[in-house]
Amino acid sequence: MNKKMKLVIASAMIMTVGVLTSAAMPPINENNQTVEASIGAVMKFEKTEISIGEVPQGIPVNISFELVNDGNGPLIIERAKPSCGCTGVQYPDTPVKPGESATITAVYNAKSEGAFTKTITIFSNASEQPQVLKFSGTVK
Repeated sequence: MNKKMKLVIASAMIMTVGVLTSAAMPPINENNQTVEASIGAVMKFEKTEISIGEVPQGIPVNISFELVNDGNGPLIIERAKPSCGCTGVQYPDTPVKPGESATITAVYNAKSEGAFTKTITIFSNASEQPQVLKFSGTVK
């Protein structure tokens, strides 16, 4: 191997080590202080599926899904879409700050007897993929 080829290989190795080292280092602000990487909002639910057991026919039942914004940016719930017209949804209309909790409440009004499974699809700034919440039970 000639001297020029060895120089090219050595330079490539030094650049690779530099890139790998800088990628592993945390971001630094203009005051040379380490800053937390921005991850934005993170919607974390206590439970995403709830079994509510037996419910009476024709009497609305509330099902609460507790969440925490586990990120470092405000969580904005853009909309919540129930799987059918027998379910209403209440959700925060103001941003949920990092570390704060909030509740999404499904209001289910059963019209017919039997087993059921319903979903609520949550659209937010936490993810491009919506979060699906599920509840089930039996109407008596």
